[in-house]
Amino acid sequence: MKAKWVALLVVFLWPFQVRAIGHVYTGVGAGDREFLELTSVTVDVNIQDRVAVTRTDQVFTNHSDRQVEGIYEFVLPPGAFITDLVLWIGEK
Repeated sequence: MKAKWVALLVVFLWPFQVRAIGHVYTGVGAGDREFLELTSVTVDVNIQDRVAVTRTDQVFTNHSDRQVEGIYEFVLPPGAFITDLVLWIGEK
C-alpha cells in the first residue's frame, strides 16, 4: 500500500521536479521543441546565516547525430538569483 502512494506522488509531482531542476531544449522557432536528456544531477546545499547557497551540476546528453543549439531554462523561486553559470562541452 505504501509503495502505491509513493508511486502516485512521483507521478503527480514529476512535472514540478523537472521544472525545478532545469532543462535544455532545442528546435527554437521551428515549433518542434526537443528536450535533451538529463543524464546526471548533483545538488549541494549549504546554509549560511539565513541564506541557502545551492550548487547544481547537471549533465545533458545529445543523442542525435548532429550538433544542436539549445536553450537552458532554470526556474527560480521569488527572491533567488544565479551568481555563476558555467557551460562545459566535452573538455572545453
